[in-house]
Amino acid sequence: DYEKVPEDLVKLGFVPPGAEEDVKSTDTVQVLAKVYGTWSEGGGAANGNVGMVINEFQNLSERYGGLIFQVPPYFAYIARAFLTLE
Repeated sequence: DYEKVPEDLVKLGFVPPGAEEDVKSTDTVQVLAKVYGTWSEGGGAANGNVGMVINEFQNLSERYGGLIFQVPPYFAYIARAFLTLE
C-alpha cells in the first residue's frame, strides 16, 4: 500500500515530520518501490545489492537536499555492516 509509505518514512526517520505531502510530490516512493521490488524477486542475498540501495538513498538525499529525504544514522551503520559482509 504505497499511500502509507510517506507516513512510514517519517516513523523510520527518513523523512522529517510534516513532509509527507512533499514526499508524495517526488519520486521517493517510486525509487523505494524499485528497491523493494528487486528484493521481492527472490534469490536471497545474491539478488540484493546493498551498494545499489545505499546509492539510491544517497541520491534521493542529495536530490532533495535532506529537506524531504534523509538517511538516518542507524540506517547508515546497518548498511555499512551489510556492505562489509557482502
